Amino acid sequence: MNDDGTMAYVPQLMAFAQRFELNVVSIQELIRYRSRHESVVRVVAETCLPLPFGDFRALVLEHEINKAQHVALIRGAITPVYPTPVYIHSSCDVGDVFGSLLCGCGEQLRRAIRMMAETRSDVLLYLSQAGSGSGLAAPIHPDSRLGAVCQPAQPNRACNARQSPCGCGISAQLLTSLGMQEVRLMTNTPIRWRG
Repeated sequence: MNDDGTMAYVPQLMAFAQRFELNVVSIQELIRYRSRHESVVRVVAETCLPLPFGDFRALVLEHEINKAQHVALIRGAITPVYPTPVYIHSSCDVGDVFGSLLCGCGEQLRRAIRMMAETRSDVLLYLSQAGSGSGLAAPIHPDSRLGAVCQPAQPNRACNARQSPCGCGISAQLLTSLGMQEVRLMTNTPIRWRG
C-alpha cells in the first residue's frame, strides 16, 4: 500500500524495494518457480484397464489441495525425451456416461481411445470437473442450455474446461508427474496456452 492507503503498483513497489534494499519477485516468476519445483498431484491408484480397444494402464491422480481425482490412460511406454501424443478430455457426464446427442463429448472420448489403441505410445488425461460448479444439474436443468457446459454436437468440439488456465495448469502438473518432458498435444479444438 502507498502511504495514502491506495494500492501500490510496480513503479511504487520498485521504489519501495530500492529504498529498503528488498528483492522483488513477480507473481509470474513465482508461478514459474512453483510449477518447476513443486507438485500438487500424486498417484493414488494404478491398474491395467481392459477396454474394447485393448489393455491400457490407468492411473488415478489426486490434486492434493482440492482432492479432485483425474485419470491418466496410458498406452505403451512413456519416454521422457520422446514427444508423447497426449489427448486431454474434460469429463462430461451427460456425454461420456449417457451418450447424450446434445454434445459430442462421449464420441470424442471414444475416438481418442480408439486412436490410442492403434499407436505405440499415447496418453489420455481425463480431467474431472468435480468442484468446478458444473455438476450434473447444469446441463440437465430444464432452464439451462447444455452449451453452458459443453459445446453443441459439432465436429471438432468438446468441453471447455481444457481451455481454462486451471485446466492447463493441472494438465501440466499431471503430465510432469508421469515423467513426461515433451508432449505433442492431440486436439481438434484450438487451445490458447499461456505459459
